[in-house]
Amino acid sequence: RGSIVKKGKRYYIVYTLAKKQKWERVPEPNTRRNAEKLLAQRVAEIDRGEYREVKKITFADFAQRWLRDYVDGEMHVKRSTGDEYHKSLGRLMPFFGSYELKDITPDKIQEFISHKSKSGLSAQTIRNYLTPMTRMLTHAVQWGYLRTSPMPFVDKPKLKHKETAFLSAEQVQRFLQKAPGPWDTFFLTGVMTGMRLGELLAMRWENLSERSLQYHVRESWKRPR
Repeated sequence: RGSIVKKGKRYYIVYTLAKKQKWERVPEPNTRRNAEKLLAQRVAEIDRGEYREVKKITFADFAQRWLRDYVDGEMHVKRSTGDEYHKSLGRLMPFFGSYELKDITPDKIQEFISHKSKSGLSAQTIRNYLTPMTRMLTHAVQWGYLRTSPMPFVDKPKLKHKETAFLSAEQVQRFLQKAPGPWDTFFLTGVMTGMRLGELLAMRWENLSERSLQYHVRESWKRPR
């Protein structure tokens, strides 16, 4: 009903469906034991009529579809998050774009991480690239384009702890003395509250309580794509 074939270091299962021979790469962990379990599962699915053919698509084509149907709908992710997903996936295209989705293996992703690390990118930047890829490949499984996602078997680069740099009281004074006249209150508010840039730019008079002398952060300005 089927067989297990080893090519190089990788195991494959081979089975027959509608008189056609099917080859399927064994996902991680790529061991003979896992190959035996996967072959038994496929044969059982065929016997029960539950076998599902995985649809073929390239990484680039699926990324475009995922961004259009999931990200850009603005129902699942914030606009700013969607902008970052577009940028990150764009940077993945030169490396993964032409690959069939099913051919993107953990070792291929590990190769990408190694290449980017050697080029000088920080661990955090590489992780930011991989975040939308992880979500996208999870949906690829749900939408019938993958059987399993390779991402759980990828070792992401470790983050290095960095001491946060901050201004001393003397440096704050020197900074505020140099701030342009119309903006001195704006910069003072930023220094004294720690508000983010988007929150500062979105400040509105109605969010200010003169009675309690408090400002309530309710909005944040988002850069257009």
